[in-house]
Amino acid sequence: MYDYFFLFQLAALLVYSIQFNKLKSTLYKWFLPYLIVMAVYEFGTFNGWFTVSGSNHWSFNIISTLEFLFYGYFLFRLLRKNKAKRIFTLALCFTLFVTTLNIFFIQGFWKLHTYSYLLQSVVIIAATCMFFYQLMQNVQSKIPLFRNPDFWLCTGLLFYYLGSFMFFASFSHMAYKGNPNYTMLYQVIYNFYNIILYVCLINSFLCFRKTKMLSYL
Repeated sequence: MYDYFFLFQLAALLVYSIQFNKLKSTLYKWFLPYLIVMAVYEFGTFNGWFTVSGSNHWSFNIISTLEFLFYGYFLFRLLRKNKAKRIFTLALCFTLFVTTLNIFFIQGFWKLHTYSYLLQSVVIIAATCMFFYQLMQNVQSKIPLFRNPDFWLCTGLLFYYLGSFMFFASFSHMAYKGNPNYTMLYQVIYNFYNIILYVCLINSFLCFRKTKMLSYL
């Protein structure tokens, strides 16, 4: 399952590279360093670069928080109403504070920050729902929904973080009990919604073949 997930991740990076000239002047330009960092991280994870005492939980804590901040920034830029932006900004700051507190003083740096990760998931899920509500109100848009890159991005994020929330809420306690079923569940479920995310990202990048809107600048 890891190989399949990594292939989709590399495919997203390849499609982005092909579309780079159409993306470099848009908000999506920030995906280049992000995808490179994620690819290096996953490759390093496969090869045990980040494993300490048989666990790489510490590296997941860092990369998942960076991922949260990256997508949080994107969603902030996609929201149009000032009230929604203010609420989301407060939620991001509060979540980052709780995450830092949890990693260093509650669950610990060397263990999965499941409490704060669940909070991160809730915040991103709520923001994507706000975006979809905003999209439904924009009935005057001349761009078909399936050619809207923001739609694909937020669809991928919704499935990814919803799947993450359900997984960590249900099975995170198994991570510290040496239960072999945890590894199996993690590889199957976690990779499944990662694949969904990167398929949606690929569709998002491909939308720029024919679509270029000022809202992405």
